[in-house]
Amino acid sequence: RWLDGLAMQKVGVTKQMGGNVLKLYGKSMYRPKSSDLGYLMYPTSWRADRWNNNLNLEWVKTMRVTSGTGKLAVKTRSAFLGSDYNYSYANLELKRNISIKKLDLHTRLFAQYSTGDMAPESALLLAGANNEEYMENAYIRSEAFFPVWYNGYGNAIGHIHHGGGLNLRGYSGYAAANETAGGEVYLSYTGNTGASINAELDFSRLLRLRKLGKRLSANSYLFGDVGILNTAYGSSELRADAGVGAMLTWKPTRYTYIKPIQFRFDMPLFLNRIPNAETNYFAYRYVMGVSRAF
Repeated sequence: RWLDGLAMQKVGVTKQMGGNVLKLYGKSMYRPKSSDLGYLMYPTSWRADRWNNNLNLEWVKTMRVTSGTGKLAVKTRSAFLGSDYNYSYANLELKRNISIKKLDLHTRLFAQYSTGDMAPESALLLAGANNEEYMENAYIRSEAFFPVWYNGYGNAIGHIHHGGGLNLRGYSGYAAANETAGGEVYLSYTGNTGASINAELDFSRLLRLRKLGKRLSANSYLFGDVGILNTAYGSSELRADAGVGAMLTWKPTRYTYIKPIQFRFDMPLFLNRIPNAETNYFAYRYVMGVSRAF
């Protein structure tokens, strides 16, 4: 695949056994020139003329739980022949969807352990998906649908969020500065090892506002995220957010090859650690995105 400046090759096998799916595949990613980075929402999180070749093993199990469903995914990766990076990681993601009368509880538990020289596009991020995951979303992988001034990481909370990583959506676009014991400042929005818990309590059925026609549906929910990320300088502070959100889903009926499009608008009204420029832990903040992590 050659798309938006990225040459990507992928080959492997997939075996489905009942509720279990096993995947073994090799993947290669390469951006030849610095001009190929101009497509990206976060151009500083990818390096030009660097091969990211890796070997992956994934196991996904779908299961029934009390009053709902669950999915467990275990993934491992290691650098492969010809790669300019030498890293490996293993992560675990457990998702559960439970119905409680007219409420729906969605939870996500995520943990990852990494070693070596991590490729920046494959790193673990505090707020959401990394650049590699962005490339799999047609609506957000490149500058197109969102204003360019929303891009990048800075000293304030941003407004673009793509589900993934530790998924602390309240810290999207924030560089998350920390200070070592020696007084050295480092950024902890990206790292290699971490864990998080995410939860959403959907109350759409309680309000009877879910169906807006044959193709449109709406969801409203309360959410909370908490997690910690380890960087090359050490562990960052425990961070958490909470707020209220809404999602509009369009399901095409004629073009069945198009997946449902989910547009999210989340308001992380509470942060337990705020940027230096802010003074209130409770404040109006918002992030937008397409698709959801769980």
